[in-house]
Amino acid sequence: MSLRLKLAIGLAVTMALLIAVATTYSSILIHLSASPLDAAYGPVQAVLKTLIPGVVLALIICALAAWLLAGLVTQPLQKLTRQLRDLSNRNASSQENPGDEIAQLKQAFTVLIDDLNQRQASLIETAEANRILRVALEKSEEGIVMADTENRATLWNYGAEQMSGWSAAEVLGKTPAELGMQALDEELFKIIQADLRHGKILQVDGIRPKKNGEMIFIGSTVSPLFDAQNNFTGTLTTMRDITALKKIEEALRVSEEKFSKAFHANPDFIMISRLNDGLIIEVNEGFERLSGMPAKEAVGKKTLDFSFWADPLEREDMIAKLEADGLVRDFESEWISSTGERHTVLSSATSFELAGDQHIISSARDITEFKKVQEEIRRLNDELEDRVSERTAELESFSYSVSHDLRAPLRAINGFARVIEEDHSQQIGEDGRNLLERIIRNAVRMSGLIDDLLDFSRVARTPLNLRTIDMAAMVREVLSELQEDEADRDIELQLGVLPAVRADISLMRQVWVNFICNALKYSRGREKTVICIEGEWKAGEAHYSIRDNGAGFDMQYADKLFKVFQRLHSPSSFEGTGIGLAIVSRIITRHHGRVWAEGALEQGATFHFSLPDLLPDGTARVL
Repeated sequence: MSLRLKLAIGLAVTMALLIAVATTYSSILIHLSASPLDAAYGPVQAVLKTLIPGVVLALIICALAAWLLAGLVTQPLQKLTRQLRDLSNRNASSQENPGDEIAQLKQAFTVLIDDLNQRQASLIETAEANRILRVALEKSEEGIVMADTENRATLWNYGAEQMSGWSAAEVLGKTPAELGMQALDEELFKIIQADLRHGKILQVDGIRPKKNGEMIFIGSTVSPLFDAQNNFTGTLTTMRDITALKKIEEALRVSEEKFSKAFHANPDFIMISRLNDGLIIEVNEGFERLSGMPAKEAVGKKTLDFSFWADPLEREDMIAKLEADGLVRDFESEWISSTGERHTVLSSATSFELAGDQHIISSARDITEFKKVQEEIRRLNDELEDRVSERTAELESFSYSVSHDLRAPLRAINGFARVIEEDHSQQIGEDGRNLLERIIRNAVRMSGLIDDLLDFSRVARTPLNLRTIDMAAMVREVLSELQEDEADRDIELQLGVLPAVRADISLMRQVWVNFICNALKYSRGREKTVICIEGEWKAGEAHYSIRDNGAGFDMQYADKLFKVFQRLHSPSSFEGTGIGLAIVSRIITRHHGRVWAEGALEQGATFHFSLPDLLPDGTARVL
């Protein structure tokens, strides 16, 4: 309800009261006029008749004046109320008369309130930012320290606590001298304080003691602090533990020093150049020796400025391989030095990134003399091989001839000895018969030795006739033939899967005969002979093994097993000539294979041999 309406209602109520008073007054006058006391109240009635109309008229005038005054007072108050309501509601659509004092007052209030609101928001944002900054400073893992002009700590955050070992409670309000660091920090503070007062930001690195006495390397950035009047009030220091970084830098320095020494002391040619244009970055002394050019003249120039390569196509080939694989090793080529000398070099190169560009570090070794020596060695080897072949052929021919020629005398000795033994045994007595038996026995042994020598010689001279062999079938066939002479023995054969292989059938049969004969011979003293033969493909080779439970051998003499006439057991214990395993070794070698043995005394022996996958021409297939 508006103020003016309230005044109108009040005026109406007043008028109603006046009418009621007038009505009551009229009734009293009528009553008094009829009363016997009329004469007595005559003066009173005269006064009332004069006073009451005047009072009523005065009240009417006052009511009219109040009405008019209410209009003059309430209209501005209502307008002010409305303007304030609009101001509080930010009623932007309200249009006011610019000359209206109330409107001007509203505008002034609006500007004032907006300014106050902006300042309040700014103060809130600033307070929040300061709070966040304070929390960040206090909780940061990087050491942050504030100190006053006397170097007393006013802020010692979490990072500083972790880094130094001192808590904020122990440090705040104290100087480094009071913490036992005066020899380091106090003196340093005095030196840098003058620069700080002039607004300089200083980088101060050095070794600092922790609370436990451990020395660490600290990198510090010290910034000066000033108040609103630009008075120096203290310092803000950020600290980082750079001990690990310093160790890395030291290791890098040592590594660079080692690299530099190795780079310049290396006798080989070494050059670092840029890949895209061949710009030479660095060369060593080996470059000078091989190229004939001083290092200082080469650095800064391009590799294409020098004609090292005798054949430019070789350079293009090496660059193509380097771009494809990022690495080239042992690339052989011909170079020409600045003096015109030709060199055979073995080059290697690898690419790497440096300052955003691909670079090459290349090395080259002069192998000119090595190639000459290598060629001379090859020539001598060829000559030696020819000589050995000639001598071997002569020796084998001689051995074959001698062995063949010795057979007839041996047959005669053996035959005559048997005739004497059969026809004249009574005349020569017991001693004579013993001597004849020894002659016959040794003649037979000598005949067997000659046969083995002939076989040994034949193995080297017989051309290989390669065919695919079923090894398992061959082993069964050989064992079946040999068991005929061992019918009274208990022999157990354990035959595994044997891979087929390309080899000479007759020679490979000889290998199995010799191996199985050995197994039967050296296991003769066992109640039951067990022979285990196995095979498998391994690393591109057919691998075979034959294991027995015989007498075995001492491994320290294993190298003698496959040599001619080398025996590890006495002839009285086991018969034989000592050539059988030598024949095996020669056959396996001719097939580009390997043979070896394992064993222990009285624990049996295992013989191994491997054969590569041979091509039809007798060469091993390269896998």
